[in-house]
Amino acid sequence: MIQWKIKQIFDGDYGCEELKPGEKPKVSVTLIDDDGNEKYVSVEDEWLTENELEVGDRWPLIHVRYGVIVANKRSERYIIAVSDVAEYPIVISRIVDEKDPFDDGGYYGFYDGVKGEQANDILDLLRDNEKTQARTKLRKTLEKLGPYVDGVGPVVLDDLIPDEWYDAWKDMEGIVTAEKHIDGYWDKNIMVIYE
Repeated sequence: MIQWKIKQIFDGDYGCEELKPGEKPKVSVTLIDDDGNEKYVSVEDEWLTENELEVGDRWPLIHVRYGVIVANKRSERYIIAVSDVAEYPIVISRIVDEKDPFDDGGYYGFYDGVKGEQANDILDLLRDNEKTQARTKLRKTLEKLGPYVDGVGPVVLDDLIPDEWYDAWKDMEGIVTAEKHIDGYWDKNIMVIYE
């Protein structure tokens, strides 16, 4: 696993540029990995202070497990995810109706109420390549709940994602919104890029 450390924090504003109303001062951060590769990010200075991050500290990572299940003759896709920074998992559906001339890429549903243990059980099945059992367990779990929000487009879906999921969502979003169905299981660490 790649570990990034803070090499340098640079405040490039020097107070010369005016901030927009509600905008907070940002700093540029140079990150370096064990092989000497560098990466540059821009974050709010306040966020660095709140997280007590200084030169030499490890950059925070989010551990996330997620899976995609394709169902109903490939017209439905479900993503289920758990993270070490979020109290609750997220479950999102994407339903495409190819017969609907106004369906321009699918409609999304956002489920809440799925418990972490239920999500981890489904993800364990996906990890073990037990796709049929995972699909059945997810279907039975969701039948009891129903969606929190249903029939929304990608812009509204993006707004529904809880703040603690933001960085992980940016990593998963392409798989959820892609035209082609991509099913599978992922277990990864994602770099936090707070802006």
